[in-house]
Amino acid sequence: MGERHTHPISILGNMSRLVVLLLFPVVRGFWTALSGGGLTAWAAGAWFDILVVMLILFFAIARWYSVQYAMDRRALVLTQGVLFRKRRVIPLRQATTLSTERLWWLRPFGAVKFRVDTMAGGTRDADVVLILTPKEAQRLMSYHRAKDQAPGYLSMRYKPRAVSIAALSALTSNSFAGILLTAAFISSLGDIVGEEFGEQVYATLGRVAEIIAAWLPPVTGGIALVLLGGYMVAFCANCLKHIRFSVLRRHNHLYVHSGFFTKLSYILDVRSIGYLDLRQGILTKLLGMYAAYVYCPGFGKRKEDVAAIVPVSFQREMGFTLKNLLREYPFVPLSQHPNRGAIGKFIIDPFWPCTLIPVVTFTLRYYFPSWSSVIVPVGLMAAVPAYWFLIVRLIDYMTTGLGYDGHTLTLRYSKGYTLHTVSIPRDRVAHIHLRQSPIQRLDGSCDVLIFTKGERAAKHHIKNLKQKQVAKLFDLPEISQ
Repeated sequence: MGERHTHPISILGNMSRLVVLLLFPVVRGFWTALSGGGLTAWAAGAWFDILVVMLILFFAIARWYSVQYAMDRRALVLTQGVLFRKRRVIPLRQATTLSTERLWWLRPFGAVKFRVDTMAGGTRDADVVLILTPKEAQRLMSYHRAKDQAPGYLSMRYKPRAVSIAALSALTSNSFAGILLTAAFISSLGDIVGEEFGEQVYATLGRVAEIIAAWLPPVTGGIALVLLGGYMVAFCANCLKHIRFSVLRRHNHLYVHSGFFTKLSYILDVRSIGYLDLRQGILTKLLGMYAAYVYCPGFGKRKEDVAAIVPVSFQREMGFTLKNLLREYPFVPLSQHPNRGAIGKFIIDPFWPCTLIPVVTFTLRYYFPSWSSVIVPVGLMAAVPAYWFLIVRLIDYMTTGLGYDGHTLTLRYSKGYTLHTVSIPRDRVAHIHLRQSPIQRLDGSCDVLIFTKGERAAKHHIKNLKQKQVAKLFDLPEISQ
Protein backbone atom coordinates (compact mmCIF):
# COMPACT_ATOMS: atom_id res chain seq x y z
CA MET A 1 0.00 0.00 0.00
CA GLY A 2 2.03 2.98 -1.30
CA GLU A 3 1.48 6.36 0.37
CA ARG A 4 0.63 9.38 -1.78
CA HIS A 5 0.14 13.12 -1.41
CA THR A 6 -3.09 15.00 -2.06
CA HIS A 7 -3.59 17.44 -4.95
CA PRO A 8 -1.24 20.49 -4.73
CA ILE A 9 -4.28 22.82 -4.80
CA SER A 10 -4.63 21.85 -1.12
CA ILE A 11 -1.81 24.33 -0.48
CA LEU A 12 -4.21 27.21 -1.17
CA GLY A 13 -6.63 25.85 1.40
CA ASN A 14 -3.82 25.58 3.93
CA MET A 15 -2.81 29.19 3.23
CA SER A 16 -6.36 30.40 3.94
CA ARG A 17 -6.06 29.01 7.48
CA LEU A 18 -2.95 31.15 8.05
CA VAL A 19 -4.36 34.33 6.51
CA VAL A 20 -4.66 35.85 10.00
CA LEU A 21 -0.86 36.31 9.91
CA LEU A 22 -1.38 38.97 7.23
CA LEU A 23 -2.66 41.23 9.98
CA PHE A 24 0.93 41.97 10.91
CA PRO A 25 1.84 43.58 7.52
CA VAL A 26 -1.50 45.40 7.50
CA VAL A 27 -0.98 46.80 11.01
CA ARG A 28 2.58 47.80 10.11
CA GLY A 29 1.35 49.60 6.98
CA PHE A 30 -1.30 51.54 8.97
CA TRP A 31 1.24 52.43 11.64
CA THR A 32 3.70 53.70 9.02
CA ALA A 33 0.99 55.79 7.36
CA LEU A 34 -0.22 57.28 10.66
CA SER A 35 3.31 58.14 11.78
CA GLY A 36 3.90 60.04 8.55
CA GLY A 37 6.79 57.86 7.40
CA GLY A 38 5.55 57.77 3.82
CA LEU A 39 6.45 55.32 1.05
CA THR A 40 10.17 55.30 1.89
CA ALA A 41 9.61 54.20 5.49
CA TRP A 42 7.16 51.54 4.35
CA ALA A 43 9.59 50.16 1.74
CA ALA A 44 12.39 50.05 4.32
CA GLY A 45 10.35 47.56 6.36
CA ALA A 46 8.96 45.62 3.39
CA TRP A 47 11.30 42.76 4.27
CA PHE A 48 9.03 42.02 7.22
CA ASP A 49 5.97 41.74 4.95
CA ILE A 50 7.85 39.45 2.59
CA LEU A 51 8.96 37.32 5.53
CA VAL A 52 5.38 36.90 6.74
CA VAL A 53 4.19 35.88 3.25
CA MET A 54 7.08 33.42 2.93
CA LEU A 55 6.23 31.90 6.32
CA ILE A 56 2.60 31.45 5.28
CA LEU A 57 3.68 29.77 2.05
CA PHE A 58 6.24 27.59 3.86
CA PHE A 59 3.81 26.30 6.47
CA ALA A 60 1.11 25.73 3.81
CA ILE A 61 3.48 23.62 1.71
CA ALA A 62 4.81 21.80 4.80
CA ARG A 63 1.26 20.98 5.89
CA TRP A 64 0.39 19.69 2.43
CA TYR A 65 3.57 17.61 2.21
CA SER A 66 2.96 16.11 5.66
CA VAL A 67 -0.43 14.65 4.62
CA GLN A 68 -0.07 11.22 3.08
CA TYR A 69 -2.71 8.58 2.41
CA ALA A 70 -2.91 5.02 1.19
CA MET A 71 -5.94 2.88 0.48
CA ASP A 72 -6.72 -0.65 -0.66
CA ARG A 73 -9.67 -3.01 -0.31
CA ARG A 74 -9.04 -3.39 3.41
CA ALA A 75 -8.50 0.11 4.82
CA LEU A 76 -7.69 3.77 4.33
CA VAL A 77 -4.50 4.90 6.13
CA LEU A 78 -4.06 8.64 6.66
CA THR A 79 -0.83 10.11 8.05
CA GLN A 80 -0.60 13.82 8.92
CA GLY A 81 1.15 16.32 11.18
CA VAL A 82 4.17 18.58 10.57
CA LEU A 83 5.88 18.24 13.99
CA PHE A 84 3.80 15.57 15.71
CA ARG A 85 2.90 12.79 13.30
CA LYS A 86 -0.31 10.82 13.73
CA ARG A 87 -1.74 7.95 11.75
CA ARG A 88 -5.41 7.01 11.35
CA VAL A 89 -6.58 3.65 10.02
CA ILE A 90 -10.19 3.36 8.83
CA PRO A 91 -11.24 -0.19 7.86
CA LEU A 92 -13.31 -0.04 4.69
CA ARG A 93 -15.89 -2.39 6.17
CA GLN A 94 -16.66 0.42 8.66
CA ALA A 95 -17.11 3.05 5.93
CA THR A 96 -20.80 3.92 5.58
CA THR A 97 -20.50 6.47 2.74
CA LEU A 98 -17.81 7.31 0.20
CA SER A 99 -18.43 10.42 -1.89
CA THR A 100 -16.85 12.78 -4.38
CA GLU A 101 -17.73 16.42 -4.96
CA ARG A 102 -16.65 18.01 -8.25
CA LEU A 103 -16.90 21.71 -7.44
CA TRP A 104 -17.03 23.99 -10.46
CA TRP A 105 -14.14 26.14 -9.20
CA LEU A 106 -11.91 23.08 -8.67
CA ARG A 107 -12.44 21.71 -12.18
CA PRO A 108 -9.92 24.05 -13.89
CA PHE A 109 -7.28 22.68 -11.51
CA GLY A 110 -8.26 19.06 -12.19
CA ALA A 111 -9.27 18.43 -8.57
CA VAL A 112 -12.22 16.94 -6.66
CA LYS A 113 -13.09 16.48 -2.99
CA PHE A 114 -13.09 12.88 -1.76
CA ARG A 115 -14.90 12.08 1.52
CA VAL A 116 -15.11 9.06 3.80
CA ASP A 117 -17.74 8.76 6.54
CA THR A 118 -18.21 6.21 9.32
CA MET A 119 -20.59 5.74 12.25
CA ALA A 120 -17.96 7.25 14.57
CA GLY A 121 -17.61 10.55 12.69
CA GLY A 122 -18.94 14.01 13.39
CA THR A 123 -22.37 15.25 12.40
CA ARG A 124 -21.18 18.28 10.40
CA ASP A 125 -18.35 17.06 8.18
CA ALA A 126 -16.80 13.83 6.97
CA ASP A 127 -14.26 11.76 8.90
CA VAL A 128 -11.74 12.25 6.09
CA VAL A 129 -11.71 14.94 3.39
CA LEU A 130 -9.00 14.79 0.70
CA ILE A 131 -8.54 16.88 -2.44
CA LEU A 132 -7.45 14.54 -5.24
CA THR A 133 -7.37 14.28 -9.00
CA PRO A 134 -10.58 12.84 -10.52
CA LYS A 135 -8.69 9.74 -11.65
CA GLU A 136 -7.30 9.10 -8.17
CA ALA A 137 -10.70 9.68 -6.53
CA GLN A 138 -12.30 7.14 -8.89
CA ARG A 139 -9.52 4.67 -8.10
CA LEU A 140 -10.29 4.93 -4.39
CA MET A 141 -14.04 4.67 -5.00
CA SER A 142 -13.45 1.51 -7.06
CA TYR A 143 -12.23 -0.36 -3.97
CA HIS A 144 -15.75 -0.13 -2.55
CA ARG A 145 -17.30 -1.06 -5.90
CA ALA A 146 -15.15 -4.18 -6.11
CA LYS A 147 -17.24 -5.71 -3.29
CA ASP A 148 -20.34 -5.66 -5.49
CA GLN A 149 -19.13 -8.00 -8.20
CA ALA A 150 -21.33 -10.84 -6.96
CA PRO A 151 -22.12 -13.42 -9.68
CA GLY A 152 -25.74 -13.60 -10.73
CA TYR A 153 -26.75 -10.43 -8.87
CA LEU A 154 -29.23 -8.26 -10.76
CA SER A 155 -28.56 -4.52 -10.54
CA MET A 156 -31.42 -2.01 -10.48
CA ARG A 157 -31.15 1.58 -11.72
CA TYR A 158 -33.65 4.36 -10.97
CA LYS A 159 -33.76 7.72 -12.74
CA PRO A 160 -36.64 10.05 -11.82
CA ARG A 161 -38.67 12.08 -14.25
CA ALA A 162 -38.02 15.80 -14.55
CA VAL A 163 -41.38 16.59 -12.95
CA SER A 164 -40.37 14.60 -9.83
CA ILE A 165 -37.16 16.62 -9.48
CA ALA A 166 -39.10 19.87 -9.97
CA ALA A 167 -41.64 18.81 -7.32
CA LEU A 168 -38.89 17.92 -4.84
CA SER A 169 -37.16 21.27 -5.47
CA ALA A 170 -40.45 23.12 -5.03
CA LEU A 171 -41.17 21.43 -1.69
CA THR A 172 -37.68 21.67 -0.20
CA SER A 173 -36.75 25.21 -1.29
CA ASN A 174 -36.35 27.80 1.45
CA SER A 175 -37.00 31.50 0.86
CA PHE A 176 -34.49 32.66 3.46
CA ALA A 177 -31.70 30.57 1.94
CA GLY A 178 -32.53 31.99 -1.48
CA ILE A 179 -32.45 35.55 -0.14
CA LEU A 180 -28.95 35.03 1.26
CA LEU A 181 -27.77 33.42 -1.99
CA THR A 182 -29.21 36.26 -4.07
CA ALA A 183 -27.66 38.94 -1.86
CA ALA A 184 -24.24 37.29 -2.04
CA PHE A 185 -24.55 36.87 -5.82
CA ILE A 186 -25.57 40.49 -6.50
CA SER A 187 -22.88 41.78 -4.16
CA SER A 188 -20.22 39.67 -5.85
CA LEU A 189 -21.25 40.71 -9.36
CA GLY A 190 -21.31 44.32 -8.25
CA ASP A 191 -17.72 44.01 -7.08
CA ILE A 192 -16.65 42.26 -10.29
CA VAL A 193 -18.61 44.18 -12.95
CA GLY A 194 -18.78 47.50 -11.14
CA GLU A 195 -21.07 49.61 -9.01
CA GLU A 196 -23.16 50.62 -12.03
CA PHE A 197 -24.32 47.02 -12.49
CA GLY A 198 -25.37 46.77 -8.84
CA GLU A 199 -27.31 50.03 -9.09
CA GLN A 200 -29.15 48.75 -12.19
CA VAL A 201 -30.16 45.55 -10.40
CA TYR A 202 -31.45 47.41 -7.35
CA ALA A 203 -33.32 49.89 -9.58
CA THR A 204 -35.01 47.00 -11.42
CA LEU A 205 -36.03 45.37 -8.14
CA GLY A 206 -37.40 48.72 -6.96
CA ARG A 207 -39.50 49.05 -10.11
CA VAL A 208 -40.93 45.53 -9.63
CA ALA A 209 -41.78 46.46 -6.04
CA GLU A 210 -43.66 49.54 -7.27
CA ILE A 211 -45.74 47.42 -9.65
CA ILE A 212 -46.63 44.95 -6.89
CA ALA A 213 -47.41 47.81 -4.50
CA ALA A 214 -50.05 49.07 -6.95
CA TRP A 215 -52.03 45.90 -6.25
CA LEU A 216 -51.06 45.15 -2.64
CA PRO A 217 -50.33 47.26 0.45
CA PRO A 218 -46.68 48.45 0.38
CA VAL A 219 -45.51 46.38 3.35
CA THR A 220 -47.26 43.23 2.14
CA GLY A 221 -45.97 43.74 -1.39
CA GLY A 222 -42.40 44.28 -0.24
CA ILE A 223 -42.37 41.21 1.99
CA ALA A 224 -44.05 39.11 -0.72
CA LEU A 225 -41.48 40.24 -3.31
CA VAL A 226 -38.53 39.37 -1.06
CA LEU A 227 -39.94 35.97 -0.07
CA LEU A 228 -41.00 35.06 -3.61
CA GLY A 229 -37.67 36.14 -5.07
CA GLY A 230 -35.73 34.19 -2.45
CA TYR A 231 -37.90 31.14 -3.02
CA MET A 232 -37.39 31.20 -6.80
CA VAL A 233 -33.60 31.44 -6.39
CA ALA A 234 -33.59 28.53 -3.95
CA PHE A 235 -35.86 26.54 -6.29
CA CYS A 236 -33.51 27.02 -9.25
CA ALA A 237 -30.48 26.09 -7.11
CA ASN A 238 -32.22 22.89 -5.96
CA CYS A 239 -33.17 21.98 -9.54
CA LEU A 240 -29.56 22.37 -10.66
CA LYS A 241 -28.39 20.25 -7.71
CA HIS A 242 -30.75 17.40 -8.65
CA ILE A 243 -30.26 17.48 -12.43
CA ARG A 244 -28.97 14.11 -13.77
CA PHE A 245 -30.06 12.45 -10.54
CA SER A 246 -29.83 8.64 -10.60
CA VAL A 247 -29.62 5.77 -8.11
CA LEU A 248 -28.13 2.34 -8.79
CA ARG A 249 -28.60 -0.61 -6.41
CA ARG A 250 -25.85 -3.19 -6.74
CA HIS A 251 -25.51 -5.91 -4.12
CA ASN A 252 -25.06 -4.16 -0.73
CA HIS A 253 -24.50 -0.62 -2.02
CA LEU A 254 -26.41 2.31 -3.46
CA TYR A 255 -24.68 4.51 -6.06
CA VAL A 256 -26.12 8.02 -6.20
CA HIS A 257 -25.15 10.62 -8.83
CA SER A 258 -26.47 14.15 -9.22
CA GLY A 259 -25.63 17.76 -10.06
CA PHE A 260 -24.99 20.19 -12.91
CA PHE A 261 -22.38 22.77 -11.87
CA THR A 262 -21.27 20.76 -8.83
CA LYS A 263 -21.32 17.04 -9.58
CA LEU A 264 -21.93 14.76 -6.60
CA SER A 265 -21.36 11.01 -6.37
CA TYR A 266 -22.01 8.76 -3.37
CA ILE A 267 -21.57 5.09 -2.48
CA LEU A 268 -23.82 4.11 0.44
CA ASP A 269 -23.54 0.85 2.35
CA VAL A 270 -27.16 -0.34 2.64
CA ARG A 271 -26.30 -2.23 5.84
CA SER A 272 -25.39 1.10 7.49
CA ILE A 273 -28.72 2.81 6.73
CA GLY A 274 -30.49 3.54 10.01
CA TYR A 275 -34.00 3.92 8.59
CA LEU A 276 -36.04 4.75 5.52
CA ASP A 277 -38.24 7.85 5.81
CA LEU A 278 -41.16 8.74 3.51
CA ARG A 279 -42.03 12.42 3.94
CA GLN A 280 -45.17 14.35 3.07
CA GLY A 281 -46.52 17.85 3.48
CA ILE A 282 -50.18 18.80 3.42
CA LEU A 283 -50.28 19.21 -0.38
CA THR A 284 -48.42 15.97 -1.13
CA LYS A 285 -50.62 14.17 1.41
CA LEU A 286 -53.72 15.30 -0.46
CA LEU A 287 -52.17 14.21 -3.78
CA GLY A 288 -50.97 10.85 -2.41
CA MET A 289 -47.30 11.65 -3.11
CA TYR A 290 -44.13 10.96 -1.12
CA ALA A 291 -40.42 11.77 -1.10
CA ALA A 292 -38.07 9.04 0.22
CA TYR A 293 -35.06 9.81 2.42
CA VAL A 294 -32.54 7.50 4.10
CA TYR A 295 -30.57 8.11 7.28
CA CYS A 296 -27.03 6.96 6.51
CA PRO A 297 -23.92 8.55 8.11
CA GLY A 298 -22.29 10.81 5.53
CA PHE A 299 -25.31 11.15 3.23
CA GLY A 300 -27.21 14.43 3.22
CA LYS A 301 -25.41 15.84 6.29
CA ARG A 302 -24.43 19.12 4.58
CA LYS A 303 -26.77 21.59 2.90
CA GLU A 304 -24.84 21.12 -0.37
CA ASP A 305 -25.54 17.37 -0.36
CA VAL A 306 -28.34 15.46 -2.01
CA ALA A 307 -30.74 14.28 0.69
CA ALA A 308 -33.64 12.42 -0.97
CA ILE A 309 -33.01 8.95 -2.35
CA VAL A 310 -36.24 9.04 -4.39
CA PRO A 311 -37.75 12.43 -5.34
CA VAL A 312 -41.47 13.15 -5.09
CA SER A 313 -43.52 10.27 -6.57
CA PHE A 314 -47.01 8.85 -6.33
CA GLN A 315 -47.57 5.98 -3.91
CA ARG A 316 -47.64 3.20 -6.52
CA GLU A 317 -44.45 4.36 -8.26
CA MET A 318 -42.72 4.92 -4.91
CA GLY A 319 -43.64 1.42 -3.72
CA PHE A 320 -42.25 -0.21 -6.87
CA THR A 321 -39.03 1.82 -6.75
CA LEU A 322 -38.33 1.14 -3.07
CA LYS A 323 -39.09 -2.57 -3.49
CA ASN A 324 -36.18 -2.73 -5.94
CA LEU A 325 -33.78 -0.28 -4.32
CA LEU A 326 -34.35 -0.91 -0.59
CA ARG A 327 -36.15 -4.23 -0.17
CA GLU A 328 -34.68 -4.55 3.36
CA TYR A 329 -36.94 -1.73 4.55
CA PRO A 330 -40.58 -2.86 4.12
CA PHE A 331 -43.58 -1.17 5.72
CA VAL A 332 -45.71 -3.32 8.03
CA PRO A 333 -49.35 -2.62 9.03
CA LEU A 334 -49.87 -0.33 12.02
CA SER A 335 -51.25 -2.07 15.10
CA GLN A 336 -51.06 0.74 17.68
CA HIS A 337 -53.00 4.02 17.37
CA PRO A 338 -53.77 6.89 19.76
CA ASN A 339 -57.19 6.85 21.39
CA ARG A 340 -59.72 9.31 20.03
CA GLY A 341 -59.71 11.37 23.20
CA ALA A 342 -56.03 12.25 22.69
CA ILE A 343 -56.67 15.09 20.24
CA GLY A 344 -55.62 17.69 22.82
CA LYS A 345 -52.12 16.17 22.92
CA PHE A 346 -51.76 16.85 19.20
CA ILE A 347 -53.24 20.34 18.87
CA ILE A 348 -51.93 21.97 22.07
CA ASP A 349 -48.77 23.29 20.35
CA PRO A 350 -50.51 25.12 17.46
CA PHE A 351 -53.51 26.10 19.62
CA TRP A 352 -51.80 29.06 21.31
CA PRO A 353 -50.40 30.81 18.22
CA CYS A 354 -53.68 30.19 16.36
CA THR A 355 -55.53 31.88 19.22
CA LEU A 356 -53.12 34.64 20.20
CA ILE A 357 -52.10 35.95 16.74
CA PRO A 358 -55.66 37.05 15.74
CA VAL A 359 -56.25 38.50 19.24
CA VAL A 360 -53.01 40.49 19.17
CA THR A 361 -53.64 41.62 15.57
CA PHE A 362 -57.13 43.01 16.25
CA THR A 363 -56.04 44.53 19.58
CA LEU A 364 -53.19 46.43 17.92
CA ARG A 365 -55.52 47.49 15.10
CA TYR A 366 -58.03 48.83 17.64
CA TYR A 367 -55.47 50.91 19.56
CA PHE A 368 -53.41 51.99 16.54
CA PRO A 369 -55.91 52.43 13.68
CA SER A 370 -53.50 54.56 11.67
CA TRP A 371 -51.22 51.52 11.37
CA SER A 372 -53.96 49.17 10.14
CA SER A 373 -52.45 48.87 6.65
CA VAL A 374 -49.35 47.37 8.25
CA ILE A 375 -50.77 45.47 11.25
CA VAL A 376 -53.49 43.50 9.40
CA PRO A 377 -51.31 42.14 6.52
CA VAL A 378 -48.48 41.21 8.91
CA GLY A 379 -50.97 39.53 11.26
CA LEU A 380 -52.49 37.56 8.40
CA MET A 381 -49.05 36.41 7.20
CA ALA A 382 -48.14 35.36 10.74
CA ALA A 383 -51.42 33.44 11.09
CA VAL A 384 -50.92 31.37 7.93
CA PRO A 385 -48.05 29.17 9.26
CA ALA A 386 -49.85 28.82 12.61
CA TYR A 387 -53.04 27.46 11.05
CA TRP A 388 -50.99 25.40 8.58
CA PHE A 389 -49.28 23.78 11.58
CA LEU A 390 -52.71 23.11 13.12
CA ILE A 391 -53.82 21.26 9.96
CA VAL A 392 -50.61 19.17 10.04
CA ARG A 393 -51.28 18.18 13.65
CA LEU A 394 -54.90 17.24 12.87
CA ILE A 395 -53.71 14.97 10.04
CA ASP A 396 -51.08 13.58 12.41
CA TYR A 397 -53.79 12.80 14.95
CA MET A 398 -55.76 10.80 12.36
CA THR A 399 -52.80 8.91 10.87
CA THR A 400 -50.16 8.44 13.59
CA GLY A 401 -49.36 4.94 14.82
CA LEU A 402 -46.85 2.12 15.21
CA GLY A 403 -46.45 -1.38 13.76
CA TYR A 404 -43.99 -4.20 14.48
CA ASP A 405 -43.79 -7.71 13.02
CA GLY A 406 -40.77 -8.94 14.99
CA HIS A 407 -38.26 -7.80 12.36
CA THR A 408 -39.26 -4.30 11.19
CA LEU A 409 -40.88 -1.29 12.86
CA THR A 410 -43.13 1.08 10.95
CA LEU A 411 -43.83 4.48 12.50
CA ARG A 412 -46.10 7.34 11.51
CA TYR A 413 -45.75 10.72 13.18
CA SER A 414 -45.19 14.39 12.42
CA LYS A 415 -42.26 16.67 13.09
CA GLY A 416 -42.71 20.36 12.41
CA TYR A 417 -44.69 20.74 9.18
CA THR A 418 -43.72 17.30 7.83
CA LEU A 419 -45.52 13.95 8.08
CA HIS A 420 -43.19 10.95 8.37
CA THR A 421 -43.69 7.26 7.57
CA VAL A 422 -40.58 5.44 8.78
CA SER A 423 -39.31 1.87 8.34
CA ILE A 424 -36.66 0.68 10.83
CA PRO A 425 -35.12 -2.81 11.01
CA ARG A 426 -35.12 -4.01 14.62
CA ASP A 427 -31.32 -4.30 14.75
CA ARG A 428 -30.99 -0.57 13.91
CA VAL A 429 -32.87 0.45 17.07
CA ALA A 430 -30.58 1.73 19.84
CA HIS A 431 -33.25 1.82 22.53
CA ILE A 432 -36.99 2.37 23.11
CA HIS A 433 -38.23 4.73 25.80
CA LEU A 434 -41.81 4.95 27.11
CA ARG A 435 -42.72 8.32 28.63
CA GLN A 436 -45.90 8.99 30.59
CA SER A 437 -47.17 12.32 31.93
CA PRO A 438 -49.50 12.60 34.95
CA ILE A 439 -52.44 13.27 32.60
CA GLN A 440 -51.58 10.22 30.46
CA ARG A 441 -51.68 7.99 33.55
CA LEU A 442 -55.42 8.61 33.80
CA ASP A 443 -56.12 6.68 30.57
CA GLY A 444 -53.03 4.42 30.56
CA SER A 445 -51.40 6.01 27.51
CA CYS A 446 -47.80 7.09 26.91
CA ASP A 447 -45.47 8.63 24.35
CA VAL A 448 -43.07 6.24 22.62
CA LEU A 449 -39.56 7.51 21.84
CA ILE A 450 -37.50 5.27 19.54
CA PHE A 451 -33.80 6.05 19.01
CA THR A 452 -31.96 4.66 15.97
CA LYS A 453 -28.22 4.08 15.55
CA GLY A 454 -25.97 6.47 13.64
CA GLU A 455 -23.42 9.26 14.09
CA ARG A 456 -25.96 10.55 16.58
CA ALA A 457 -29.06 8.79 17.87
CA ALA A 458 -32.04 9.92 15.79
CA LYS A 459 -35.27 10.27 17.79
CA HIS A 460 -38.75 9.24 16.59
CA HIS A 461 -41.62 10.48 18.76
CA ILE A 462 -45.04 8.80 18.56
CA LYS A 463 -47.70 10.35 20.79
CA ASN A 464 -50.34 8.86 23.07
CA LEU A 465 -50.32 5.09 22.49
CA LYS A 466 -51.63 2.56 25.00
CA GLN A 467 -48.61 1.82 27.19
CA LYS A 468 -49.63 -1.75 28.12
CA GLN A 469 -50.03 -2.70 24.47
CA VAL A 470 -46.73 -1.07 23.46
CA ALA A 471 -44.88 -2.72 26.35
CA LYS A 472 -46.28 -6.11 25.34
CA LEU A 473 -45.44 -5.52 21.66
CA PHE A 474 -41.76 -4.89 22.41
CA ASP A 475 -41.55 -7.14 25.47
CA LEU A 476 -40.78 -4.17 27.75
CA PRO A 477 -41.66 -3.69 31.44
CA GLU A 478 -44.73 -1.54 32.00
CA ILE A 479 -44.41 1.90 33.58
CA SER A 480 -45.00 1.62 37.32
CA GLN A 481 -47.94 3.63 38.60
